[in-house]
Amino acid sequence: GNSTLNVYGTITGCETLGKTFYGAFNAVGGAISMENHATVNIYGTITNCTTVTYGGAIGMFGITPLHTGYSANGFPTLAANLYLKSGCSISNCTGTHGGVSTQPYAAGGAVFCDFLGSVVMEDGATISNFTESNYFTVGVGICNHGTLNMTGGTIESCVSRSGSNGAAIYNDGTATVSGNSIIQNCTVNGGAGGAIFNTGTDATVTIKDNAL
Repeated sequence: GNSTLNVYGTITGCETLGKTFYGAFNAVGGAISMENHATVNIYGTITNCTTVTYGGAIGMFGITPLHTGYSANGFPTLAANLYLKSGCSISNCTGTHGGVSTQPYAAGGAVFCDFLGSVVMEDGATISNFTESNYFTVGVGICNHGTLNMTGGTIESCVSRSGSNGAAIYNDGTATVSGNSIIQNCTVNGGAGGAIFNTGTDATVTIKDNAL
């Protein structure tokens, strides 16, 4: 059924180690893992959390549009919604490869959003101080496969290495950056997209209201 989680305090120092299932090694959400029909509102702070693959702080996984409403493992695919509220701060979290051959990269240092997921980042929310670790390849700040609506807030000081793409945002879904949104001091070394890396046949990014 529907579930809602509201985070007002501080989550720090958490780690998700992961396991192999359905032929791949996965770990989702160093602090919070989200699946079907979940809503999470972050008002507080998440810091110094780690996962091996998807979402150093928050990960949505298994939310895919396969098999007419069912994922590959047979479970219903329903949307999940994440709201980064004013005053929210996510910092110093990471995804690391972990040396597993069946999962050669990590995605989303702060947030990993799967295909039917939705992320809203409001004015006054902050994602900051992320540096990729070893094989971290896509979206040092946010990796978005679903819908990202950045109506405000700041993504800053995200640095990628090793040919990675998307220091602030990696998008192959639908992303809108508007209002008072700021992306600053984000750097790629040997890759592409210091602010936003947009890829995929149906991927779209809309920037308006003098954002960035």
